[in-house]
Amino acid sequence: MSTRLSNRFGTLPLRLVLVVPFVLQTSLLVGLLGWLSFYTSKQAVTEITSQIRDNTTTHIEQNLRQYLQVPHQVIQNNAIAFEQGQWNLRDLPRLERYFQQQIKIYGGITFTGLALETRENIGAERSEQGPLSLYAAGAATNHELRLYATQRTGGHGRLIKRVKNFDPRARPWYRAAVRADRPVWSPIYLHVARANAYIAASLPIRGRDGKLKGVVVSSLNLSQIGKFLQNLRIGKTGQSFIIERSGLMVATSTGEAPFQKPNRQGAFRIRAINSQNLVTRATARYLADRYGKYLPIVPETLELTIAGNRHLVQIQPLKDRKGLDWLIVVVVPEADFTEQITANTRTAVVLCLVAVILAIGVSGWTSRRIATPIWQLADASQRIARDTLSQPVKANGIQELGVLAQSFNQMSQEIQQSRHKLEEHSRSLEYTVKARTRELQREIHERLVVEDALRAANQELQRLAYMDGLTQVANRRYFDERL
Repeated sequence: MSTRLSNRFGTLPLRLVLVVPFVLQTSLLVGLLGWLSFYTSKQAVTEITSQIRDNTTTHIEQNLRQYLQVPHQVIQNNAIAFEQGQWNLRDLPRLERYFQQQIKIYGGITFTGLALETRENIGAERSEQGPLSLYAAGAATNHELRLYATQRTGGHGRLIKRVKNFDPRARPWYRAAVRADRPVWSPIYLHVARANAYIAASLPIRGRDGKLKGVVVSSLNLSQIGKFLQNLRIGKTGQSFIIERSGLMVATSTGEAPFQKPNRQGAFRIRAINSQNLVTRATARYLADRYGKYLPIVPETLELTIAGNRHLVQIQPLKDRKGLDWLIVVVVPEADFTEQITANTRTAVVLCLVAVILAIGVSGWTSRRIATPIWQLADASQRIARDTLSQPVKANGIQELGVLAQSFNQMSQEIQQSRHKLEEHSRSLEYTVKARTRELQREIHERLVVEDALRAANQELQRLAYMDGLTQVANRRYFDERL
């Protein structure tokens, strides 16, 4: 495998071998850490968003239940007072003072009063601005409902409003109590004299003979619920609203009224799908498309996209045995929390780039620290091969490379010493060979001279052997060999 890779990619520079793996590992690690940071941040945001929605809906539900308990406490107290004979239905001025004191005690309610089968109607109301007003209708007013400001002493003051031909028995809260014959919530209705939506707790009262005498009532202005929702902080731009299962608006944190009054003829309640607020309208439309007429009866968590932005929705039913059946809806834009994630992601990306650049710089410096002495060793080995080594290799601060350089220098010195010895031995051997060659040549020359002398002497002896020494004429031996 390594052979195939070597053949395919050839040899690589040491610096590249040192830098590339380190940079790749660092980049991979930094990228992985960045992704994990982003993922965990997003998971944390989802969890925080879910907690905010849950806590908000729980907070709204708990406060509403406490708020909605007060009217029923009031009508129960009033019914008990009637049953115990504390009320004289013929002494209406005294009952009027009673209701006036009662509404001062119970700061959460908007109206408390009594309506009789004789069309008599008395009560005390707290306006949104704070001052109290008194209601009176019956035979004394020619069955005209009159709304008075209160004097400092508590009696009737300036006449604020009058409604002719008023019959309290036709009011939604009266009919609901008579129909149910128990403590009950009325349908949401519009005030007869003001542009406000109300919901009332009502309870029928009967005489000892069981005959219906009238209805005690205590009501709430839904704008108070709207103000409570407006005071809630839901993320940065989160919203909440309350609707009935029919889809009709009850209250919203945007300040939008749950009814419209297009002309002087009257007002009508609006559905959430017709809200002027985009988030309320889109959420209600999504719920209608998803559930139809059967809106959820258990808590639900949903996600939807509004105007291209992802929103998280929490639905919490609010229901009791007295006929209340509302849905609390909390909508939180995901962008309220992902803005910080986006900023953190940008910061993480910048830090990752800085880390990679630093990794490249550090790896380059490290590779240079490692590769330079190795390159020097390689160059020195080549100079040794070329017989041009003139100076030792310098050792840097790396211990192992220092040991290697020291060993290399020692080996280089030994090689140089061996080379010098070889050169001296070679020169000595060459001189010895030359001297020996000269001696051999002299010996050969001397031998040749001797051989020539011997050859000449032999020839001379042969001549003397066949010649007479005195006469220098061939002797008998010469003729014997010839013959």
